[in-house]
Amino acid sequence: MMRNYQLPCADSGVFLYFLTDSCLTLRTLVILRRQWCILILSTRNYIWKMSNIPAKVQAFLKSHDLAALEFEPGSTPTAETAAHRIGVPVGQIAKSILFKGKDDTYRLVVAAGDKKINSGALKRATGAKHRMASAAETKEMTGFLPGGVCPFGLEDTPVAILLDVSLDAYDTVYPAAGTDGTGVPLSPDYLLRITGGVKVEVT
Repeated sequence: MMRNYQLPCADSGVFLYFLTDSCLTLRTLVILRRQWCILILSTRNYIWKMSNIPAKVQAFLKSHDLAALEFEPGSTPTAETAAHRIGVPVGQIAKSILFKGKDDTYRLVVAAGDKKINSGALKRATGAKHRMASAAETKEMTGFLPGGVCPFGLEDTPVAILLDVSLDAYDTVYPAAGTDGTGVPLSPDYLLRITGGVKVEVT
């Protein structure tokens, strides 16, 4: 006898339909419901998360055989929150901060998450005094908002990329991928090579 089972998946708002010619127990139906609900939610989250990374960053990562870790939006806006979410020391988070020099050059400084940028050292390294760029300037020059700024996909911008030596203390670092819910694992050497950045000591 053919039986049509309708299983509501409360978390996703979806009803799951099963057509079977065998008798399913209540326990079996519950297990099926849980498994399919998890599958639906996981698939939806995966598609949604992937689309959250800016297209230019996705293209850059793909061209360099890199894959981003992506989490819920707003979960990694600072080095501390990113470290907690990824499960690594704060220093392994490669924070990216945009500065504007007196010479009108925008420079993106990427440093270990537990270090502070020394303005004097930055002036000595570049020959110009700097101030931190505003959120509006950061968005305009990089396409990213503070909390998701990264050194990827900037090849068509006038932004200079400076990588602080503090990153070299780790085999793997995690810059963002253009959003405040991402991290990209890679080595400091590879980061230097693919971004065309300049190594400096500014922390």
